[in-house]
Amino acid sequence: MEIVGSAEERIAAEDLIVRCGVRVDLKGSEYLVDGALLFGLNGMRGCYKIYDAIAEMRGVRAKTVMQEMSYAINKAYDITQRLSALVGVKIPKGEIHNGLVMGYLGRELNRNRVMKEIDENKYQA
Repeated sequence: MEIVGSAEERIAAEDLIVRCGVRVDLKGSEYLVDGALLFGLNGMRGCYKIYDAIAEMRGVRAKTVMQEMSYAINKAYDITQRLSALVGVKIPKGEIHNGLVMGYLGRELNRNRVMKEIDENKYQA
């Protein structure tokens, strides 16, 4: 399996992750990008399926992917408030976990893609 997403899609996912306070110097941030793209743009569901897919792409174990994502999320600066503001839903501080972050970021990526397509079609007419 090759790395997921075009360069433009990866940049958009990285931007969302940085806006949530995740440090880009951690391996987990790269795995979060992959997870958000798989969830949002490829429609993949289920954390363990996503971990397995990322592990296959990156040549690591699924457990490593899960642990590195968790570490990046735990080291993120103010992720609860930032993610809440980004998606418009109040997320309780203790409720942040890999699946929630991938899900909301993936949803935002998909929403942004759809809005871009609508805008492009509007100007083509």
